[in-house]
Amino acid sequence: MAPRITLLLTLLVALLVPAAALAHPERPSFFPDHKKGSVPKYRTTGPALVVCKADSRTRINQIFKGKGPKNTKARKRQLALVKKCKFRHIQDAVEAAKSDYRILVLPGEYREEPSAAVKYPQAECKDDFTTGEAPEHASAGRVVPGGKLVPAPTYD
Repeated sequence: MAPRITLLLTLLVALLVPAAALAHPERPSFFPDHKKGSVPKYRTTGPALVVCKADSRTRINQIFKGKGPKNTKARKRQLALVKKCKFRHIQDAVEAAKSDYRILVLPGEYREEPSAAVKYPQAECKDDFTTGEAPEHASAGRVVPGGKLVPAPTYD
């Protein structure tokens, strides 16, 4: 009878006493102070670099279809920007931009490949980095030293 009482008391104590968290202390977090700093002003004038894709003109015509004056004016303004387009990738425009430049991005599908390319810090280390041929999605696999892509396992 005594072992049963001891077991019962042990279980009761284990259930009533909360377990101690055995994790490391976290850094204190804080919210940014909205009274400090400022938000940049929206600018509609000044030097600009235009980024577009091959199908930007078609997308603009689809977005601003209709003959209303508002659609017609917006469509003409966007189509004029297509003529000024000099970049196909946002990252290229960012690298070419100077202080106070605006980057205007026209409709299109933009991917991360150009900005994901690894620049080799030293020539002798180039085999330790990817070649810039990033997988379309992280689940596509992982890149090992030498730039070789190891496919992710498939689960059927």
